[in-house]
Formats: sequence, structure tokens, C-alpha cells
Amino acid sequence: MVSNLNSDCLRNILEFLGSDQRVLFKCLLVNRSWFEVSVLYLWEDPFSIAHRRRAANSKKLLTTIISMFPFDKVTEDKLKSCGYSNVTYYKNGQSICNYLSFMKIFKSNEFHGFIDKCSGVTSSGREKVRTGNLYENEVGKISSTLSYHIYDIIFKNCTNIKQIILLTISKRIMKMKSFDNLSNLCDIEIGEVRYLKKIVHVCKKIKKIVIKLHGEFNNSQVLVNFLKVQHGLKAVHLLSQSKLFQISNELLIQLYSIEELCI
Repeated sequence: MVSNLNSDCLRNILEFLGSDQRVLFKCLLVNRSWFEVSVLYLWEDPFSIAHRRRAANSKKLLTTIISMFPFDKVTEDKLKSCGYSNVTYYKNGQSICNYLSFMKIFKSNEFHGFIDKCSGVTSSGREKVRTGNLYENEVGKISSTLSYHIYDIIFKNCTNIKQIILLTISKRIMKMKSFDNLSNLCDIEIGEVRYLKKIVHVCKKIKKIVIKLHGEFNNSQVLVNFLKVQHGLKAVHLLSQSKLFQISNELLIQLYSIEELCI
């Protein structure tokens, strides 16, 4: 029977399914062996659910995912005061397994899309009726609280993240002490060079970096300092909408040994 497939065969099937989270959630319910394999794929990049077209069909998945994050009691009470009850305070170790340890990919655009969807859903799973500024202020508070605390939870617990995309992220988030736990990053994509001021002190194993800028690329000592400590770096992509680059001799020296260089 299909439910008795060995783990290797099941992994091949789930690898083929890719990011179809609706199917992956159903696989969790087949039996224990299916659960143990499918949960690894489901939580590898959990926030990709934000790009699903049928938002209504994903509300249960949204609330399921959000409930897996161990919020502290103060944060839970703060969210409930805004009418949001989809989070539950629990200590690490209370759930069936450590879901956060499975996360390997984090993309800020998907994450914020996920937060926006979660912020507009009540505990009953129905979207709130928009009632002008009152609704907007309430959702704004929920979104801000969820975003900050989930970032902190991810940085503290998801130490197996290998790939991260930070196109837009606030200074407040970047200054989090918990960001120092992301030392295993191998592949990063950022929207501003200034993010490297934090990353350079934390990540020493980067193999690929993509920098996407909206304006001109000016010589940055921050980028030079970053390249100096990344001895395993093989790919650098410097992308700018303006197509204007100013590259100093010092930066050229650091880029000389890069195997894959795109400017």
C-alpha cells in the first residue's frame, strides 16, 4: 500500500512535490513515518505559503504555522488585547517535535506576506470586516507585534538556516542579539549593503551573495570588509537598477578570485 512506502521512496515523492504545502499537510496525517518525513519539507521554507493565490484555502495552514512559534506570555497577552488569539504560550519541548530546527530557507518578502495574512485573520479563521482607521490601527499593531517577535524566535531557534533573503528589514530587527545565531548561512541576498555591517560579524561561511540595489552602487568599505573574511565565497552578484557602478582597486582585488561574478 502507498502508506507503507519506505522513507527513501517517500522523500523522492515529496522532493518532486516541492513547495505544495497543501499536499504536505495532508501527508502529515497518513501515519507516523509519513509525518516524520513530510514535516522536514513542510518546515524547510514555511512562509512560502504567503504566495498562494487562494488565501481562503490557506487560513487553516496559516493558523497552524503561527501556533508552532513559542510566544512568551507577555506577547500572547499583547496580541489578545488587539483581538488576536491565534497564538498560544508554550515552552520549548511541549510540541511533538522541534519544528523550528527544520527551517533552512528564510525570505523576508514571503515572511512579511505571511504576517500580513495572519494579521487580518481572527481566531475563528474569518477575515475581519474593514471598519476604517480602527481596523487599520488594530491590524497594524498585530502585524508589528507578530513580525518583531517571530523574527526574534526565528533568530534564536532556527540555527539551521542556510539561505536567507533580506530585501527590506528594519534597523531594530538587525540589531537583535539573536541574529548572531545565524552563523551557518551559506547563501544570502540583501537589498542594501548596510546589512553587511551586522552580517560580517556573524557569518563566515558564505558561498554566494546577491546584492540587489535600487540606486547606484558606490564603493563601500563595508562590502570590502565582508569579502575579506569570506574565504569560501564562490559567487558574487552586484545588481543595480541604475546600472552604475563605482568599483575601487581595493574592491577589485577582493573580487579577483571569485569564480562566479555578475555585475
